Amino acid sequence: MEFGTILGLVGAAAASFFGAKFIGNVDDRVEDRKRGTMKLAVWAEQNGLGVLSNLLENYTVDARTEVISSIRELVDVIRDETKSKEALDKFLRVQLAKRLGTAEGKKQVFDIMGEILNVKIDPEAFVKTPAAIGEVPPAPQEGASVS
Repeated sequence: MEFGTILGLVGAAAASFFGAKFIGNVDDRVEDRKRGTMKLAVWAEQNGLGVLSNLLENYTVDARTEVISSIRELVDVIRDETKSKEALDKFLRVQLAKRLGTAEGKKQVFDIMGEILNVKIDPEAFVKTPAAIGEVPPAPQEGASVS
């Protein structure tokens, strides 16, 4: 075998190796970006941002037609006052539920409400009523006086 042929084979092998390595690194970066996007989609869903979550999920799985559809849906929500209000209400309810689930979060919510309303609100002053905790008060018994 001639020296030029051997050199050509070694060069082709080296080029193939480095080319595959480059493509592999690009692929790893794409996969990392997709993993991050999927985590963001899960976070968005858990925080009451379903429209954004749909867009991110479709992007993650390379569903181009669905991505375009999700973008249109997002634009529709932004432009439509009723849909925008519903989306904001859902987001706020999810956030309030999360905050009110802990003592620290509850204090934070009441502090913010106090600042906005310019009053002092004591979170301990609020007690759960039967309706608030899902209990139905007992019905008056027959013959009993109702006051």
